[in-house]
Amino acid sequence: MLISKEYMSIFLTILSLLLYCWESAFSFMDRLVVKLHNWAIRSRFLSMEGCIRHPSQLKGEKYISIGKKTYIGKGCIITAWDSYMNEHFTPSIEIGENCSIGEFAHITACTKIVIGNNVLT
Repeated sequence: MLISKEYMSIFLTILSLLLYCWESAFSFMDRLVVKLHNWAIRSRFLSMEGCIRHPSQLKGEKYISIGKKTYIGKGCIITAWDSYMNEHFTPSIEIGENCSIGEFAHITACTKIVIGNNVLT
């Protein structure tokens, strides 16, 4: 059975619209999950005005501050250690405004790390 060009064109148009709708719905759900995740973890930080993608590993959030419009990619590890092998520290991690920390970055501190504004990694 041969399919005419008109029917094939209509079929491909419908298929492309369905794929577009699927991608849009997935994108919306992804953004929703990120917003809910950030809302849930925001209170654990010293200051948290940016966005952290899930999944990520976080420790010592009470010593970490993240500036406005800062994006931290998925799979990042950010840790502030206040004790290690019976030693005690006062850690501090400050990430400025308008920064973009790429996926799978690892930032850890026992003392102090300051990442300024407008930094890309």
